Amino acid sequence: MHSILFLGFLVKGPSVPLIVPLGSSVVLPCYVDDPLPLKGLKVIWVRTDANTLVHVFQDYESRPDAQYQDYHDRAHFFTDKIKHGNFSLRLENVRAEDKGFYRCKVYTEQESDETLIQIKSVEHLMVSGSNHPVSAYVGEDITLNCFADSHIPPEEIDEVSWRKTDKNEIIQVLVFEKNKIIPADERYRHRVDFFTAEIPKGNFSLRLKRVRTEDKGVYMCQVFAGNFSANTTAVLEQLGFLSETVACCAHYFLRPLLLLWASPHSKHFPGSRETVVHCIIHLQYSLFTNVVHSVLFKSFWEKSLRYEESDKVLITILFGIMILICIVNIVFLLAELITYKDVRIHVVLDLVSDIGHDVLPPLQLIFLFYAFGAARRALFVLGVFPLFLTLTRYDWNKACVEKLQCSSLFRRAAWLSFMITVNAIMVYSYLIALEKEKDCVGWVCVAAFLQGLWGIVVLKHSFDDLDLPFRRVVYLIGSVGVVLVNSVALMTELIMKVVDGERAMEDLRKVVFSSECLFVSSVLLLIIFEPYIKKFQQHFQREAAGTPHNLSNQNQAAEEMCELSPLRETEEQEDERNREMQPDSELQQSLQ
Repeated sequence: MHSILFLGFLVKGPSVPLIVPLGSSVVLPCYVDDPLPLKGLKVIWVRTDANTLVHVFQDYESRPDAQYQDYHDRAHFFTDKIKHGNFSLRLENVRAEDKGFYRCKVYTEQESDETLIQIKSVEHLMVSGSNHPVSAYVGEDITLNCFADSHIPPEEIDEVSWRKTDKNEIIQVLVFEKNKIIPADERYRHRVDFFTAEIPKGNFSLRLKRVRTEDKGVYMCQVFAGNFSANTTAVLEQLGFLSETVACCAHYFLRPLLLLWASPHSKHFPGSRETVVHCIIHLQYSLFTNVVHSVLFKSFWEKSLRYEESDKVLITILFGIMILICIVNIVFLLAELITYKDVRIHVVLDLVSDIGHDVLPPLQLIFLFYAFGAARRALFVLGVFPLFLTLTRYDWNKACVEKLQCSSLFRRAAWLSFMITVNAIMVYSYLIALEKEKDCVGWVCVAAFLQGLWGIVVLKHSFDDLDLPFRRVVYLIGSVGVVLVNSVALMTELIMKVVDGERAMEDLRKVVFSSECLFVSSVLLLIIFEPYIKKFQQHFQREAAGTPHNLSNQNQAAEEMCELSPLRETEEQEDERNREMQPDSELQQSLQ
């Protein structure tokens, strides 16, 4: 800026004020033409307008302990250059408040001189985005954030470019240059755009439509304005969601258990048919419950940074208890299947399994409400659901038939109505707890199927006379019909992926578990009303065979005649014996 002359040496500085980018490093020049002796040399940098000490060189070394706190670890001498007459100062991570005047004063044993340097302005171009990866379904529209936080007007921004890093290839996605939007790569044409109304506010976020599998990766938003440039990155990951993949794979891995349960050959299973069949469906329910809530817990853990430590501990404990109950259930069911002989262990496992039957559904909902931000609603579960779950194990036969003198049909209809209410509340609770999740509908379909399995498991506790009518037809529908529907859905997805890289539906769970839920619900209805279905079936068979009512009466009379025929045969045989004995009696009388 200017220098003050003392006899002997002249301290020099920059001829013009400095303009510095925010966050960058800048060198404040201060030097002499000829080197000065280090003995007795002292250099002091002072911020004149704030009267603060920036840095000091004295006694052959820099003295950071003398620095003002704001400049500690930010202001440095070029120590190895001082012996050559260079007393410049490097100021790192420049802040907006660093704007002002700085004096560099050099002392020797005889003289001193100084120069004044001005940081006129701190130009800044800050670009920010999202700190979290973006997850999306294939076919969904997403937004990748990019905000230019600058005092520079948008019309003075030269260029904004979005690029995707794909292995060794950099793909130009979209460019904003000279107030024009220029589509770049053909793969993104008609699928990407800026929010044009937001550009004057410095918002250069990218809208990506109809996301494809190959869109997964790292995207960079780079902003150029004059001599400045800055960038931010956005990560697109988890296309299709892990939950969809795990839920569908786990279901099809466990589905043979459902088919074994409905198999027409289940009567040939070793041991008690009723026990084996019940254990098979209960085992599928317990295993699938473990998988579903493990995936939900993983989803919670990925977002756990925003939770208090106490909440994270509570949710983890709830999850641990649920998993433990399911494991005990699985061990008990396996012990039942292999007819384990240790009575004490069997009794303990049976007790824990029964307790788990009542406790597990409320725990699942409390876990969901806490883990996904609806903790207040968990009080409803604590207050109401124990009553509901106790009634599911109530002796409906004793209550409805013996005490209320109701018909068996009324008992079964009342039980079904109650179970529909309980399961509807459970599924609706899933909807409330997961309403903020992108794949909420998919999870609700999974929950509906899970509740259908639970209803079949609960049947054993409420009715003794259970059987599945039309077992062959049910088995055929379950093993062929439902699988065919799901196969068509998967085939459609694969074809759409090959044709245009898009999905026909957002989530396969909507098809897979909806069809399975219909199948399980139909099976549940068949089991509950099995006695009446058999009566109707017998009546229909008689009608189809053309057997009138009076003919059945004649058959009944014939049956009665058949029942009397042995008596008639006995009477005839007795008369015959009497006739044979009569000549003998007459002979005896003549002899007398």
